[in-house]
Amino acid sequence: MPGREGELLRGAWSADGGKVAAGSADGLLNVWRVPEAGDEGKGEGEDVRRPLRPVWRLPGHAGAVTAVAFHPSRPDVLASVGTDGVAYVGVLDDE
Repeated sequence: MPGREGELLRGAWSADGGKVAAGSADGLLNVWRVPEAGDEGKGEGEDVRRPLRPVWRLPGHAGAVTAVAFHPSRPDVLASVGTDGVAYVGVLDDE
C-alpha cells in the first residue's frame, strides 16, 4: 500500500467501512479513508487506479505493531499495541 514504509503486520476495518488501518514492522500505524462508491473517476480523464494516500500516519511504537482495532461503534476511535508493550487508544480528528 502506498504511504507505508515497513512490512504490514496487522490491519483492521472500521465498523462503518469508511476507514482501514494497518500497523507495520517499523512501528507506524497508517489509516486510509475508503472512497465511497462512485467517488472514483469523477474528474474527466482521472485515473481511477491512482494509489490512495494515508489520511493519518501515527508514529509512536518503538517496536512492531502487533494489534490494531477500531471501536465497534465509534469509527473515529482506534487502538494499537506493539512489541514495545505499549497500547495506544486515540480519536482520529476529521480533516
